[in-house]
Parts: sequence; structure tokens; C-alpha cells
Amino acid sequence: MLNKSSTSQSQIRVGHKHKLSLIIPTTGDGKAILEHTLFTVYEHCKDIDLEIIIIDNASIDDTHDYLNQLEEEAFLNAKIIRNKENKGFARSVNQGLEIASGEFLGIMHNDIILHDDVFSTLIEALEENKEIGIAAPSATSCFNEDQISENISDNDSVELRFADSFLFVLRSGLKVFMDEDYELAYFEDQDLSMQVISNGFKIIMLPQLVVEHRYASTCRILALDPESDVFWKNAAYFDSKWRHESLVKPEWLAMPVASQLIQIEQIINPRYPEHDLIDYIKRILTKEAITQLFSMDLSPELLAVITRLMMIIDDRPLLRRFEDKLVKQSVPIYLARELAEYYFGKNIYSRADLYVQSVNEEYRTLPFRIIEAQLLVEKRELEEAVHLLQGLMRNCPYHPELLKLSGDIHKFTGNKEEAKSFYRLAEEVHPNRYSSDELLF
Repeated sequence: MLNKSSTSQSQIRVGHKHKLSLIIPTTGDGKAILEHTLFTVYEHCKDIDLEIIIIDNASIDDTHDYLNQLEEEAFLNAKIIRNKENKGFARSVNQGLEIASGEFLGIMHNDIILHDDVFSTLIEALEENKEIGIAAPSATSCFNEDQISENISDNDSVELRFADSFLFVLRSGLKVFMDEDYELAYFEDQDLSMQVISNGFKIIMLPQLVVEHRYASTCRILALDPESDVFWKNAAYFDSKWRHESLVKPEWLAMPVASQLIQIEQIINPRYPEHDLIDYIKRILTKEAITQLFSMDLSPELLAVITRLMMIIDDRPLLRRFEDKLVKQSVPIYLARELAEYYFGKNIYSRADLYVQSVNEEYRTLPFRIIEAQLLVEKRELEEAVHLLQGLMRNCPYHPELLKLSGDIHKFTGNKEEAKSFYRLAEEVHPNRYSSDELLF
């Protein structure tokens, strides 16, 4: 933590319009990474006339006290917004935009390490070219592969399809906000980028500017990853909002049915499948096509593709028929996880357990362990469930599903107040999915 003398140069002047408003949401147990991030901002960017706006989404560690100290010291003209529950990235950014006074608007994750003054260079690019709406750097790692520094060979500015929200600077006055219909995280930055492009502005990256990004450090806390339900739900919403043509390709019709299914499996949303793809699958899976597929000596890879598609479109009769062929061979780990989750969601616990047990202990990642815990709780094998949860929570103490399951165990054993406490924590971390009132009764 920097002391008062180190921040005295950045006192707030009433009515002053800062050069840059830097908006940083934080949540979970992010105090340590946030502190490191802010130190590098101060170290490299203290000469910019900036204000930082930090939105605290019900952090569970001592972030609250740390932010109070920042505010008291007027560290980089800090403004703090405190939410009682996790409002998600989109709403948090909008809260910051609503009170920002900067000529330019920066958005940054709480796990960024700066090694130089990237903001001055990004602002300069925006000032020199009025056609640019967003300017962004590259990063050591991020969701947008076009912005990963090791993938870039040219130092000239590059026009982007979207700017990853790990860090970018937005031209003020564009009247764009993040769409708050996205849950917690993912795709809200792509949506904002589409708004900017739709308004006639460009998005550019300056590859020579490289920041260090501790990618997904917050998402891991919240059990958010590119395989999570939140990711695919947000993907479906983005698709419904911005896609204006069918995903079905005319050239597929010249292919054998098996080849068409391979093409579809590569692009379909596995949790919220696109209606045009569902309709197309049902159209090509005629009785003749199904008979032909069953008569073929399908490779394990192709059998896994077809089984997965039947699960995605929720065709239970066909799914079971292909599963009967699949279980005679080794089931890929990714498919075992998806099938276990699918059958657990259908309350068919024996099938869910079958696929969990099909994977050797050493390959059962956190999602498998969570299904194991869910199955134990559902079967009221609570002593074994407690043992498993204790181990999982040592590594993931704020995982919302683990908090919810802990609440379930307390509820089933008559500890209503303890159950309420765990349910409230789950709700604070992931209010879109968990309601403490509904869980308790």
C-alpha cells in the first residue's frame, strides 16, 4: 500500500475533467492481485491526469478495508462503488461509466501488470485519429487470440474485430454502454465492440504495447470458464443479438451425413444450441440416414461426435442407441463430463455416476468432483459428501456451487442458520443462479 505522501499529487479538484477515467471491477478474493495492479498503474501512469473507479462486487476477503484506505488517501483520485452482491462485469463497468469524468474512458481487469505507460500511447492514438473508437494493447494471455503478444509478428497497428476487456481505452461521447443482459462475464466486451463498430468507428490494437495479464484469475474464483454454462448462455445471447445469417452452409448438402454432423458439432453451442442447426440435424437424420449410420463401422472419434450431438439436441432415444455403441469403447474425458452433467440435470443419477466413474481418479478435474459431490448430496451420503467438499473448498473456497452444496448439507442435517449463511454467500457470488430464499425452502 502506498502512503499518503506518495499520493498527495493527485488530489480531487471539484468540477475537474480528468484526462482518463480508469474503471476496474473486482470481486471474490481479489485484493492481492488488485493491489499489485494498482501499484503498477501508479508506478507507470502517475503523471497522467487520471481517476480510478473501482467497483467492488461483494468481495469476500479484506478488499473492503483496502478500498476504504485508497479512498481516504485519494489514491489516484479514487472513487469506490460498493455492491452488496456480484453485479457482473457489464453492470459494474456501466456503474463506472455513469460517474466517470474523464475525456477518455479506460476499462481494465483487476489482474493486469503494467510495465510501461500504455495509457498515454493509447490516448495519443485516439487523439490523432478521430475514426478510432477503441484503442487496445496486446497481452501475454487473453481471450481474444488476436491480442496475444506471441501470436503477433508486426508492430504496426492492427484493426480488431473486438477489443478484449482486459484493458482498452474508449473514446468518450460515443454513448455506448455494456449490455447488462449478459450474466457475470464473457461476451459483453464483444458486444460493446460491435456497438462501436456499428457507430462507424474502428477498433485498433497497438502490438508494441504489451501488458501482463493473469488470465482468468477472477473467473476461476467464480467457476467461470469457456466450458461453463454462463459462457455458453452469454454466447447464445450474443449470437441472437448480432448474427443475421444462418450457420447452415449450402456446401454441406454435397457431403455424406456423417461429414455434415462433424461440421455441425464443431460450431454448435453445446448448452444452448442454435435453432437453425437443430432443425438442420433433424432434417438430415432421416430413417435411412440413421440406419446407414448404425450399419457403419464408426470410428471412436466419429461415434463421440454423433453421441455428443444427440445429447446437445436432447434426442434421448437416439442418444441411448449411440451410447450403447460408445460404452464398448473408451469415452473421451470431455464427453464423459458433458454426459455426466447432462444426466445429472435430467435427475438420472445412475447414468451421471456411470460417466464420472468411467474416468480414472487422476483425470477427474474440478467439474467431475463437483458432480461427484452433487450425487453424494442427492443420495444423502452426507458424511462422504462433507469429506469431498472439505478437500475441494481448500482450493476453491468461493466456488458458488460448493457453497450451495455446503448449505444443502446443513439444511438436510437441520442446521438452518448455517445453511442460510452458505446460501447467502453463494447468492452474493453468483446472484443470477442462486437465491438464498429459494434454496432454504
